[in-house]
Amino acid sequence: MYIFSISGSPRKGSNTDLLLDEVLKGAADAGAEVEKIYISDLKFAPCVGCMKCRADRVCRLAPDDVNMVVEKLDRADGIVLGAPVYSGHVPGQFKALCDRLVGQVMKFDFTEGKANITSALPLKTEMVWLSGSAPQVCLV
Repeated sequence: MYIFSISGSPRKGSNTDLLLDEVLKGAADAGAEVEKIYISDLKFAPCVGCMKCRADRVCRLAPDDVNMVVEKLDRADGIVLGAPVYSGHVPGQFKALCDRLVGQVMKFDFTEGKANITSALPLKTEMVWLSGSAPQVCLV
């Protein structure tokens, strides 16, 4: 089992980072392979809003670290995301990554005048979101 984690805090050693470490320690103790990356280490361009990725899950921006994140998300059996809350929102760097991932992790189907949005990640994946509010567990 592979658990992939993203620390959305721009500061290493933050409270978010410590919470993620505890979750990953538990997963590793249970035998999982774990990996954590830091938003502050990623190099990527912001989304330009072209919406072309919604048709085929391919971002038209030049290859950057988002491609690596997508590969790890596709491989993961579990995903743990953590971010602090600044004035009611996640940090801008983390939001920018989420914006870039929309077309790669979500499927958009517009039929009969209705939008159907589902996960494009493998059905085996579970996700945990850690933030300033209570942790949530979602099946995706």
